[in-house]
Amino acid sequence: MYVDNQKLLIVSSINLYDNIVEEIIRDIPEDGSLKKIVLSSTSGSEKEYNNFFEELSKNSHKLKSVKSVAMNYSDVGSKNSLFPIVSFLKKLPALEDIDFSNSHIDDNNVKPLQDFVFSNKKIKNLDIRDSRLTDDGMMPFLRILRDPFHNLRELRSVNALMSNEMGVKIANAIVEKPKKILRLKQRANKNNSNLGLISKRNSKRGR
Repeated sequence: MYVDNQKLLIVSSINLYDNIVEEIIRDIPEDGSLKKIVLSSTSGSEKEYNNFFEELSKNSHKLKSVKSVAMNYSDVGSKNSLFPIVSFLKKLPALEDIDFSNSHIDDNNVKPLQDFVFSNKKIKNLDIRDSRLTDDGMMPFLRILRDPFHNLRELRSVNALMSNEMGVKIANAIVEKPKKILRLKQRANKNNSNLGLISKRNSKRGR
């Protein structure tokens, strides 16, 4: 279902068989105005999932404004690999928010998502709550969160397999992130001011 006034495409509680995929593709507006795709509680075989994301990727010219993709409560990470999903996400130049909460992501299948978030510095929000990730699976996301040169600012990650210690580290990193960014901006402004002064002095000296 496409909600025009919200620029939102909702695909919920369905199996991704061929005919429904065709209907979903037809619902995507041609003008590239779509902002959010919600694929909640979807299910399907590996072949059906691969076909679905392949078709979406073929229509990526219609998805240039999509900022948010939600695949919460979906059949991903278990029998279905994250590779085709991540390959699709790479086609979205404006993407900022990703929601994989309450899906079957674990330490063994999460690497494609880790690599994608690491390489795409535009990602601001990542929701992987109620996954099956341990501290080992969470650590790469924590490193990204701590990086002041990456835009990731919100990491929602609470789950039964993650330690309280990791939860505290993530919470602290979220608090520290804007402070790190501010310090970098202040340092850059100071350096620019110093360069400006040096340039003026050199101009006066005829250099």
